[in-house]
Amino acid sequence: MNVRIQCHPEQFEKKNKKQLLEQISDIAQQLEQEAKARCPVSTGKLKNSIHYVINFEDISADIGSDVKYARLVEFGTRNIRAQPYLLPAFYKTIWNNFMR
Repeated sequence: MNVRIQCHPEQFEKKNKKQLLEQISDIAQQLEQEAKARCPVSTGKLKNSIHYVINFEDISADIGSDVKYARLVEFGTRNIRAQPYLLPAFYKTIWNNFMR
């Protein structure tokens, strides 16, 4: 399960691609740290799998986990309560970087 942060360079006339990538990378790192801090831990596998990948082509970052049960932890099931970690981390990181 991943979230994507993407920058549209046409909206930032004065910044070059390198500056935008640095900002995306910084925000992705913050989001990764926040998601790891919020992640419920049983074995540590989910928490340790949370990472980010920068895409230089479209100036974006994907943050999340490739563990199969990550979505089940985030959203829960009929029998297991949700334990959100990624989306709350996303909202907090976006709030701290853009809404203040």
